[in-house]
Amino acid sequence: MPDSLTNISPDTVGNAPQPVEPWGVCRDVEAPLTADEMSQYASWQPSDTYASGLIGVIRPVLPSTDSGVVAMLVMAFLLLAFGLRHSASFIKSCWQDLLSVRKRDNAFDDHTTNEARALISLIVMTCISEGIMIYGGLSAYGMAIRDAFRGIMLYSGLCAAYFVAQLAAYGAVGYIFATPHLSGQWLKGFTASQALTGLALMAPSVVMLFNPDVARQMLVLGISLYVLGRIIFICKGFRIFYHKLFSLVYFILYLCTLELIPLILIVKASMLVSSLD
Repeated sequence: MPDSLTNISPDTVGNAPQPVEPWGVCRDVEAPLTADEMSQYASWQPSDTYASGLIGVIRPVLPSTDSGVVAMLVMAFLLLAFGLRHSASFIKSCWQDLLSVRKRDNAFDDHTTNEARALISLIVMTCISEGIMIYGGLSAYGMAIRDAFRGIMLYSGLCAAYFVAQLAAYGAVGYIFATPHLSGQWLKGFTASQALTGLALMAPSVVMLFNPDVARQMLVLGISLYVLGRIIFICKGFRIFYHKLFSLVYFILYLCTLELIPLILIVKASMLVSSLD
């Protein structure tokens, strides 16, 4: 009787499977035999980065994570919303006060307490936005106060004092060199320029606060918006006070005394406050 194995088809016969090599699992070293080899084996460190890990990097604390800063922003926005809720056309009137120079008051002008409330809320927002811009700009160069809430409050206080000082100085100059009506228009133009500047600085200041990586770009944008507002206000003052060629001398003195020198002083004061931290 023939053997059953002799009838197997050749194409069904194959090689035996090879054992799987555990590549990358076992290290190709001999087992330690002596005490020296044992200590060398125990002190072995992995050479791969994934096995040894990475050195931790300290995550910087953002000013937006400060509860005091967030509370201050929320209160400022609520005050702004409360001040503007009954004065929808106040922004338009601010723009007119900034640009127009009239010989006499408009008979249809109707100023209410709602407009005063809206103006105060905008001025407060302007001071806070400028304080944030100063803090973010100094932080970008490593000169700001480490406590974000205290720093922004101090810089905003400096901006508020600067606003009050400017208002008093413009009132004195208008009282001496202009009629009461033109002096009032000049002061309205100043407050309107500050209110509109505060609205313009809201967006870059908030972006700077929540994304310090773009602080320098936002600082350039904020300075440009501030300078633009000042130029428009200065042009209005030129239209009010310029009468003849000799008055140009007084206007140049005004630019140096009330526009350039106080601005330099406020920058120096901000840096001095930062150095006291």
